[in-house]
Amino acid sequence: MPRFHFNILDGANSPDRDGSDVVDFDDARRQAIHMAGVILQDQGLGHSPISPLRVDVADVNGNILLSVQVALTYRSRPEGGFGRNLISSLT
Repeated sequence: MPRFHFNILDGANSPDRDGSDVVDFDDARRQAIHMAGVILQDQGLGHSPISPLRVDVADVNGNILLSVQVALTYRSRPEGGFGRNLISSLT
């Protein structure tokens, strides 16, 4: 199985020094997208916009093969403020 590294950049860089063995590149892509979603759930439901988030997928040589980038930008403050009510109304 190939090994990929999932480096998280969300204001504080978190390099994945160990990496993970995954089935193939498509599985690494799915895992990176899932990882970004989990981070958004953990950080994105607060009372202010989150900072941009990026999950880089790198090979064992450190070459970045894929980047998943997410940014949440509020154009105006919704009624009731930022938080769970806004997220609930969007889903």
